[in-house]
Amino acid sequence: MKIKYIPPHLKNKNKSKVYDGAGYFPNLKSAINYQNKVKTHVYHKDKVNCINFLVNKIKGKNKLNILDFGCGDGLLFKKLNLLPKKYIGIDVSLHMLELSKKNLSNIKNKSLIVGGVDKLKKIKSNSIDLFLAFNVIGYLTDKEEKIFFKEVRRILKKNKFFISTNGNELFDLFALNYFSATWI
Repeated sequence: MKIKYIPPHLKNKNKSKVYDGAGYFPNLKSAINYQNKVKTHVYHKDKVNCINFLVNKIKGKNKLNILDFGCGDGLLFKKLNLLPKKYIGIDVSLHMLELSKKNLSNIKNKSLIVGGVDKLKKIKSNSIDLFLAFNVIGYLTDKEEKIFFKEVRRILKKNKFFISTNGNELFDLFALNYFSATWI
């Protein structure tokens, strides 16, 4: 992929660089290292089990138009074993999308888009059956979050599905344990 993405809040910065909007993966090697670490980590296996529980009732339905916001390397979606009619993956990291393209090679009708919340405005209204957003909402600014939920409502077909998770291992370890001391 030869796509260049500069998030709106960095439009006036150095435009000659390909920007990894997440800031975590300055090159493809760092994205691959993260992907390999996640494959074997217990926290991520538990997360997949929780998401599979939520998706279980959706499985077996007709093929769905799916939007995966913050799709990353695509491996989490792959583990859900959903067969989409159409798959749209959006992520701020070009390097993660390169991995997603490889990991989701079995999906024929897919679009991978480099970008953030601003890219949701380009998705057709009432076109998505299942909107996924795993561990991304916490990274949005207040303004982006308002836009995000407005766009989810516009994009999602009536009586269809929105599944989101919030949190990550670091958040759970420090935030939850820190405040749990006051619960006792």
